[in-house]
Amino acid sequence: MSLDPTPLASTKRPAWKFWGTLGWSLGLLAVMATVGLLMVLVLAGIYGVDPWSDAPSLIARFSPAWLSCLQSIALLAPLCLMIGFAARCRGWQFSDYVALRRPSRRHAVTGMAAAIALVVLTDGSATIMHLPVASSFLVNGIKRDPTLATLALMATSLVVTTPLGEELVFRGFIYRGFAASRLGPALAVVLSSVMFTAMHVQYDAIGLTEVLVDGLLLGTMRAVSGSTLLTIAMHALVNAVAFIEAVLSSGILDRAG
Repeated sequence: MSLDPTPLASTKRPAWKFWGTLGWSLGLLAVMATVGLLMVLVLAGIYGVDPWSDAPSLIARFSPAWLSCLQSIALLAPLCLMIGFAARCRGWQFSDYVALRRPSRRHAVTGMAAAIALVVLTDGSATIMHLPVASSFLVNGIKRDPTLATLALMATSLVVTTPLGEELVFRGFIYRGFAASRLGPALAVVLSSVMFTAMHVQYDAIGLTEVLVDGLLLGTMRAVSGSTLLTIAMHALVNAVAFIEAVLSSGILDRAG
């Protein structure tokens, strides 16, 4: 079975290959940094804080998880615009370049079953090793501000914008270019997964290991199915479970009762 099946009409269009993809990836990082800085400046203006001389007081108002979720929502449109521009520079439609196409039923069932199995495996391993099942990063964020607005923000980010943004970047744009280079699909899965893991510096060593395993699974299904719609759905499922576990572990439901 061939990896990454592509419509015949698209096969003659060149992808960005390794160095081009790496260059655009640095540009995407610059966009992320710029949006993050603008977000901080806007929040500083809203709350009347000087972001340059009194940054600690601004940071103290919000949990890192809250800021991360807000950034995920704010980043989606700029990332899509930049990826779309990069794709057009090579003569591709955005949806074709990042493989936004429906997977086969067999691949869809396999992918979602694999995502569920991964959740069971990671949660089971954490239980056996007497480690917290829920992410402390998310749990602490919920405990710090257990309001409905915060929960809605986190749910929107974790289940919608984060899966969309991260999959379009890593399993869509980056995988496409690396797989078209001398790396080939297998190494493209590995390298894009390592880059994906490096973006999650907010987690501890165990969390980063889980992110790497997640990335390898998502990358493999992207390569086999040729569909980022599938990996977006898988990513959303895993994040939804993580969010529910964080809410349950935070104890806010017990206090509400």
